[in-house]
Amino acid sequence: MYYALHHELPADVQALRHPPGVARPLDLTCPVSGRAYTYNRAGLVGRTLDERIILYDAAPSHDGMRWAICIVEPAPGEPLIANVVALPEARFPRGAP
Repeated sequence: MYYALHHELPADVQALRHPPGVARPLDLTCPVSGRAYTYNRAGLVGRTLDERIILYDAAPSHDGMRWAICIVEPAPGEPLIANVVALPEARFPRGAP
């Protein structure tokens, strides 16, 4: 929704906590670890070179995996498509929160 309105990703994940039409703020913490999700506007390289990991678990709390949201930068006039994926810890830079 944010991208559709602003044509860019937010500078800070807090901008996503209060989407239009939602009464309560979104809880942006992992229900397993209790840690806040990590947001990276520029994104880490995803499963392919054109895919970016922009929001992900702060720790591999799901059987050694981190849940993440990945995007591919859309062509002009096209919508942003986000996918929720489970990625192995090895996919993240050493020491990445």
